[in-house]
Amino acid sequence: GRHSLLLMGPRGLGKSTLAESLNYLAEPPDEETFLHQMKYFFVEEGRYWRPFVHPHHSISHLALIGGGSQCLPGEITRAHGGILLMDEFLEFDPKCQEALREPMQNKNVHLARGQKYHKYECDFHLIATTNLCPCGQWLPGKSVDCAYSHSRCSKYRDKLSGPVIDRFHILSFMRGSQKQDKVHSLASVADEVKLLRAGFEDRRRKLDFSTSYLSQGLKQRLDNELSSLRRLTASVEVAKTLCVIRGESELNDALINDALGYTWRPFLDLKSIS
Repeated sequence: GRHSLLLMGPRGLGKSTLAESLNYLAEPPDEETFLHQMKYFFVEEGRYWRPFVHPHHSISHLALIGGGSQCLPGEITRAHGGILLMDEFLEFDPKCQEALREPMQNKNVHLARGQKYHKYECDFHLIATTNLCPCGQWLPGKSVDCAYSHSRCSKYRDKLSGPVIDRFHILSFMRGSQKQDKVHSLASVADEVKLLRAGFEDRRRKLDFSTSYLSQGLKQRLDNELSSLRRLTASVEVAKTLCVIRGESELNDALINDALGYTWRPFLDLKSIS
């Protein structure tokens, strides 16, 4: 579904490794995306892959978005059709975070300097990872012996502004390693994704969201609890993806409830004070 993802949790759990692995699950680019990639992204000889752009958190907002005296494209344009991975998201300049808002929504960026004006495409898949505390150990509802004061930790989390976080479809917490009964290799996951991809977008596009599908109780929950239209949109989009993956024909209470577990309940946890 190419849902924008914010992956949060203590340091050392493999957030970055997990995020980077998504690049190997991407389908090969179509001709248009590949030609765009050739124009803005260094392509090794024989390499036919979607862009994977991983800027350092010290990057300026002009280098990320584009601009300058020549109105040159930035990293988000290089990531068009591929993945933009922003590791340690809260360490990026707030100007970088805020500058992502319109490109994430519009899939293009408009740059103007003097009499120069350019419009660049930037339909990127945003994956971000972050700690939620200067020591890196804080999680909602988890008691942590933190070396920093409560006020400093709260100030650190406040760098993740409401309008920015609202543009992520999926919010997920990594809460530590757990013993797994079965280990899934990246190759096996890639095979499953490849099977699902056939006709995926067509089936997803045909799904229509109507509250008539839902129970009265869930309708009231959506009306009363969701904080914004973007949260509702994110929940519906994720529910559509779940619907196709599970081979169901229409959206229902169970799918919406499961989607809320990705889009809404972590949003509430992030706003809570442990």
